Amino acid sequence: MILSALTSTKYVFITARGWTNVYIRSIGCFKDKPRRAAGSMVANLRGLKYAVRDCARQARKRGYRLFAVQNGGECFMGPRAKITYKKYGPSKRCRGGKGGPWANNVYIIVVKGMCQDFVRIILSTLYGFAGLTFNSEFNVRYLRTCQ
Repeated sequence: MILSALTSTKYVFITARGWTNVYIRSIGCFKDKPRRAAGSMVANLRGLKYAVRDCARQARKRGYRLFAVQNGGECFMGPRAKITYKKYGPSKRCRGGKGGPWANNVYIIVVKGMCQDFVRIILSTLYGFAGLTFNSEFNVRYLRTCQ
């Protein structure tokens, strides 16, 4: 499977061949602690070249859209991860898109047509608020990042 990646100012967009209209987008790097911020570890993919893609597959298989990769390929997810992933704050310890020691690279799986959910998570992360409406110019500007 071949991956293509584009980098924008804030996010990495990855498309895996065979995944029509499915993208993996990086939300950022966040701290973790023993009381996990992004659910539980479902797979240890350390050392694998495509650990992020394989973790995304695990997330899709389990019905999750948000997942995290830590410490070189440990794959985390859970039912509350979309709410709790940022609870310890941002981190600068992530390396190569695969997290770091006690640091999660957090990703969201975006299926074309699910843009508003993605924007809601990003705005919540960047500005700390949720329950947004998509009427204002401010929000429309972020909706364009999904296309």
